[in-house]
Amino acid sequence: NEVTATFMLGYLLEARKTGDGLGTITSSPAGINCGSICQATFARGSQVLLTATASPGSSFSAWVSGCTRVDGAVCTIALDQAASATAEFDTNWLYLPYTGDD
Repeated sequence: NEVTATFMLGYLLEARKTGDGLGTITSSPAGINCGSICQATFARGSQVLLTATASPGSSFSAWVSGCTRVDGAVCTIALDQAASATAEFDTNWLYLPYTGDD
């Protein structure tokens, strides 16, 4: 009998959120869906796209760290080591005009 084992070396990528707003971060290739899954291991040398999506009542502000390249809400990371990226979400505050009526 013959047994073959394949070991894939990879790096851990962690998605982080900051700010007073709410949102999710998803990855392509799949693995991160933060909300619930905020880290995953990807093959060494791969490029991972992280996409930030604001929840209702919030807005995506910026990628504040960790990206190799940023295009709007999409952060590209070239994994040559363990990495993390942080997205900032802000709360959309509604300002109603003061009418003088109580």
